[in-house]
Amino acid sequence: MRNFITGLSPEAGVFYNFTRQGTVDENRLVLPTSDSTGFVVEGLDDAYRHDWLRKKRKFYQWSKLQTMSRELITSWNEYQSAIDRILALASKQVWIYDEDLGMLHLETPERIEALSAPLSALQADCLRIALRNCEPLQQRQPLTRRLLTVYSHNSAAQQTPEQLAHLRDSVILVDDEHALIRFDRNQPRGKLLIDEPDEVMPYRRRFAEIWAEGGTPVTPTTLGL
Repeated sequence: MRNFITGLSPEAGVFYNFTRQGTVDENRLVLPTSDSTGFVVEGLDDAYRHDWLRKKRKFYQWSKLQTMSRELITSWNEYQSAIDRILALASKQVWIYDEDLGMLHLETPERIEALSAPLSALQADCLRIALRNCEPLQQRQPLTRRLLTVYSHNSAAQQTPEQLAHLRDSVILVDDEHALIRFDRNQPRGKLLIDEPDEVMPYRRRFAEIWAEGGTPVTPTTLGL
């Protein structure tokens, strides 16, 4: 019995009818006793302790989920991977705020297809793109231009007004609960939020405020189509 160590859970009950008591540490491990005849465990059936253990386990599980749903982006490769991941989740809505779409690399069939997914909905704001500089979109991004033209009834793009030109961040918002944030237009550093509606809501409000500022709409005419 000197080498016997075991973990106990609330469901294990309480051992009685042993002549000596072994030590129970804070991790619920029964430590070796100097008496080979056995040991006794007392107090593990306390309701308060059981409740505390359950709460501790739930908190650990919640913390693990929270960690999994928030990721720090530190490289351009991670950023490009995050774009694919968040666009794959789109089912209702995609809102994009960016410098000029240059670092988003939307001009691929796969990403255009992902952007098209929510456009089958009937709501008017399925795809919104707000840019500080629309010239690249007008001149060098034909796939995105065509998408905006084909789905002009529920997609829109506009260049934000001059008073917002000092802003430097980039945001992709998907549905009501996912977001990819890049803190500066020249740096990849940012964060990816998945299934985080409370965290995403302030970014959605900010995008709505930026969109409400108006600017220059990007239309089939301005796109040269």
